This record gives sequence, structure tokens and C-alpha cells, in this order.
Amino acid sequence: MSKPGLGPRRRGTVLAIAWLSLFVGVEAVPADPGGVPKIRGARIVLVVDDFGYAYNETVRGFLAVPEAITISVIPLEYYSYRIAAEAEESGKEVMAHIPMEPLAYPEKDPGSGALLVDHSDDEIRRLVRQALDSYPNFDGANNHMGSRVMQEQRIVSIVMEEIARRDLFFVDSKTYPGNLARSVARTLGVRFAENRMFWDDGYSTSEEILDNLDRLARMALEQGWAIGIGHPRGIALDALRKKLPEFKKLGIQIVPMTDLVGQPG
Repeated sequence: MSKPGLGPRRRGTVLAIAWLSLFVGVEAVPADPGGVPKIRGARIVLVVDDFGYAYNETVRGFLAVPEAITISVIPLEYYSYRIAAEAEESGKEVMAHIPMEPLAYPEKDPGSGALLVDHSDDEIRRLVRQALDSYPNFDGANNHMGSRVMQEQRIVSIVMEEIARRDLFFVDSKTYPGNLARSVARTLGVRFAENRMFWDDGYSTSEEILDNLDRLARMALEQGWAIGIGHPRGIALDALRKKLPEFKKLGIQIVPMTDLVGQPG
């Protein structure tokens, strides 16, 4: 009696991974029977953002991580330039974490220099330029908060225009689930990526953060890549230090963001 074939879902997964391997330089590896195929050469981008408010042991710990984590600083905060410069010196990519109005504004304050929906086009452009000019060697940018602004095509278009002028990339932090940023980036030829998981935000225990990093690893092993955003908290740094050797044993590479944003939109 012949063995049954792959079910529709499993067959689709296998075909998707085979297709992915052609384009991102990874190789599909058979899983254990009944499991999802794994990816050899899986890659994770680990962004840590909200830097700039402090320069303390936790910040220095993230800067000292030997792997190619990506550092995102809030422009014009007191320590932002110093942290960006040290991150760049250590070989890490640096992003501008541009403050934007959230849905809960003004109860939830994105901070000084934030893009607000009632700003004129000229003011939005001035603030974006101010943010991107605050450090000379930004590699890209992502939104800080922004669940309200990221729904506004007028504002998102201005942001992407300024990103395109500098040949930077943009990462949608996904504080709002829409796809407007992807669409505008594609139209304007901006290299683009999306966050897949906030791996520490809202979690107060090491176990929760470790579980999230495990989920990110599974995502990378199944799909070939994953992008996750964390924050400069001591508990997040401890969890990351514990998981990075495990990622290495699994064959997962920690790569800079530019490895995953090579195509517009």
C-alpha cells in the first residue's frame, strides 16, 4: 500500500519554502516526520530601538553584543548621537526611530519632534529632515509609536520621499496592522521591511521574553527569515544573551537589516 501524499497545507508549506530558497539564499532541509521543513541558513534581524534617553549599563551591554543586532535611536535625544556613533563603530547598523502620533495621543506621548496628523506638509517634511539629519550615517529608519500617523497616506508619503532622497530603507514597526507603508514604499522605490514581533514589549518576566525569542527562532527556521523588535531593558538584554548561543547552535544567523531589505516595498 502506498504512503499517503502531503496534505494541501503541508504541500503548500514545502512549495513555499522551496520557492523562498531560490530568492534568499537558504536551503530547505527535511523535518522530522510530520514536522514543518526547516531552513538551513535561516536569518534573524534583531532590532533594539528606543535608544537615546539614557546611557547606562544596559545600553552599554547592547552595544557590546558581538552579533550584528540593529540599533535604532530616537533622534535628538540627549544620548542619541553618542549611542549611534558607538553602534556604528562596533559594526552595527543604525536606524532613526522617528516619533509619530499614536492612536492614544495625547494620553500616550511620542515625544518631542513627533509627526502629528494636524501638522502641515511643510512641518512634516521639516521634522523628518531634522530627524534624518541628526546623525550623518543612518542606514534606515522605523516608526516610534505611530499607530495614527501610519494610516495617513499624506504623511507616510512625505516620510518615504525623504527616505528615498537619502537612499535609506524603512522598517514598518507594525504598531498598526495596515499595509499603507508597504504600498507607498513600493511606489517610491524605497527598500522596505516589516517587524514580525515585539519580543519584549509588554512582557515583564524572563520566561515570557525567552519564549518570544524561541517563537522568533521557529519563524526563521520555518520561513527562512524573521525580524523582531526589542527595547533597551535589562531583562531583554539578559534574555538575548542567553538565546544568542542557542540560535547559533540552530544555524540561525543574526544579520543586519540591509540583508533583508534589498528590494523596494
